[in-house]
Amino acid sequence: MIIYNSPYIELFFFEEDSCLEWIWTPKSEDLTEVSFKQEFMNCLALIKTHKPQKMLADSSNQYFTVAPDLQEWVSQHVFLPSFKVGLTYIAIVLSKDVFAQLSIEQAMTEEGSEHFHIRYFDNRNEAKAWLNSQFK
Repeated sequence: MIIYNSPYIELFFFEEDSCLEWIWTPKSEDLTEVSFKQEFMNCLALIKTHKPQKMLADSSNQYFTVAPDLQEWVSQHVFLPSFKVGLTYIAIVLSKDVFAQLSIEQAMTEEGSEHFHIRYFDNRNEAKAWLNSQFK
């Protein structure tokens, strides 16, 4: 079921799998630092409400490069609170944009991300299969 929709992100929550699907749109290229933070805070509120154990982050259409200071902000303001409500497994479908991909991978090495089981994939099917094989 879709729980959030913006020009940049669509969020779906599947209660039976305790899984949140976070899908970036090509419009993410137009994000600013302020709108990026706002999107993450909106999504964090939904993570706190639904308390997923797993997340599929489809970044294949993410074209926003996350600067190092934003990577640290995401770690402190999104990763740690998400872990505290039960998010444990994260499957990431990598961006087609090499700079965005690198910034995503760097963000996932920030302090706080060590609490998660994180895997990277080239496509959604592989990511979903891995998540489905994890704790239910």
